[in-house]
Amino acid sequence: MKKMFIALATLLLTGTAFAQDSTEKATAESRSTANQYSTSTSEAGWFPSVGVDFGHMDQTGNADEDGEGVSVKAVGTYYFPNSAWLADAGLGIHKQYFEDSDNPVVGLISFSGRYQFPRRFSVGPVFDSFLGTGDEYGSSNDYLAMIGLVGMKEVAFANDSLGRFGLKYSTEFGIEDQSNDYLGLVFEWGIGSQNTLVRQATAMNE
Repeated sequence: MKKMFIALATLLLTGTAFAQDSTEKATAESRSTANQYSTSTSEAGWFPSVGVDFGHMDQTGNADEDGEGVSVKAVGTYYFPNSAWLADAGLGIHKQYFEDSDNPVVGLISFSGRYQFPRRFSVGPVFDSFLGTGDEYGSSNDYLAMIGLVGMKEVAFANDSLGRFGLKYSTEFGIEDQSNDYLGLVFEWGIGSQNTLVRQATAMNE
C-alpha cells in the first residue's frame, strides 16, 4: 500500500511538473510569436543615423535630361511612445550627374512620416527640398521641392547596430511644364550609444 501511495504521489508530481513545464513553454512560444509578428511600442525618442541615397532622375519639360544622383545626409528619427508611427528629419547634400549638362551640388532637407508594420517594415510620405540651384531641374527658383513615398526595413545586427534600407519614389511639384521623377535606394546606419531600447525592440521583432 505504501509503495502504491509513493508511486501515485510520484506520478502526480511528475504530471504536475510536466503540465507546468508545458504551460511555460506554450506561454514562451506565444510571447515569441507575439514579438515576432507584432510591432513593439516600448521604444521612444530620437535615434540618430547617417544615410546615403542612390537613384535615377527622369526629366521632361523645361529641362529634359536624365541622370543618376547621390545624397549623403545626417538623419534623426523620432519614435513616438506607444505608437507605430515614426518621423524622420534629414540634412545633407545631393549631387546629380546629368548626361548632357553640369553636375549640380545642392543642399538637401528631407522629412518623412512612416507607419511601422510587423517585421519592422515602415511606409509613408517623404518630402525632399533641393536648395541652391534650380536651373538644371527646370525651375526658375533656387530650390526644387519633391514629394513621394518611401518604404523602409529595419535590421538589428549582431553588434547591436541598427540599419535601414528601402526604396523611395518622388516627383517635383510647383513647376509648370516640368517634371522630375526620382527613383532610388535608401540606406541608413544608426550611430550613438543611447538607443538600446530601439535596437533591442528591433531585434525582438525580426
